[in-house]
Amino acid sequence: MHLKQHLKRIPGLVPAYRHAWFLAQIVRDSFTNPKQVIDGALARGEWDYSVPEHQHRYGQVLEGVSKLRGSGDWGDVLEIGCAEGIFTEELALRARTVTVGDISAVAYARAAKRCAPYSHVRFLELDILKDAVPGQYDLAFVMGVLEMYHGATRLGRAIKNLARALRPGGLLVLNDPFLPFGLEHSWWARFLAEGGRNHVAFIEGREGLHLVYYQEIDQPQGWPGYMVALFEKSADQRQ
Repeated sequence: MHLKQHLKRIPGLVPAYRHAWFLAQIVRDSFTNPKQVIDGALARGEWDYSVPEHQHRYGQVLEGVSKLRGSGDWGDVLEIGCAEGIFTEELALRARTVTVGDISAVAYARAAKRCAPYSHVRFLELDILKDAVPGQYDLAFVMGVLEMYHGATRLGRAIKNLARALRPGGLLVLNDPFLPFGLEHSWWARFLAEGGRNHVAFIEGREGLHLVYYQEIDQPQGWPGYMVALFEKSADQRQ
């Protein structure tokens, strides 16, 4: 019997290894420049948002917002993190204006080229941890972005920036994956606010944001499950 098979028979060893490995990844990512990571992944073609799995995810997000805001004009929309602009096009069909902020120069250039036919879409180089978001919006979409910012301090800073950019009654729309192997239920994942479910728990009630819609979506084997969560900013919340 191989050593790997022997180790799997030791109670608790594999779960402990998974926890240790993921914590090590978090520490590593905390010292990595997100801009370089995104630029590199896009340049190498590692992410393809046109595949059916991502299209299904986009459809679930749009359906959730439509249940609360209808299918008509969604007003002024903010999107943080645009990748190559595939979802940005969907927003352009539904919004009066779309403002896109991204930390990646590669994403910025590709999405701007794709969305060139839409005169009501504008792009900004923006880091939600450091930069104030210009303007006020009815909807803010932040999809697969918060997982790059580890720790409650960084996450809180991002949420504060996003909440300030929302008009009273506006919606913050999240679409984040779950941690693998059920790690979200661990004490450290809850403490660090890691993973989609813990993001929701962390945000609820913060900066006047309150959960008004939540759905968990399973994906095919090999793809992480994810949640769609919509938070409404209290009408009496002031900047």
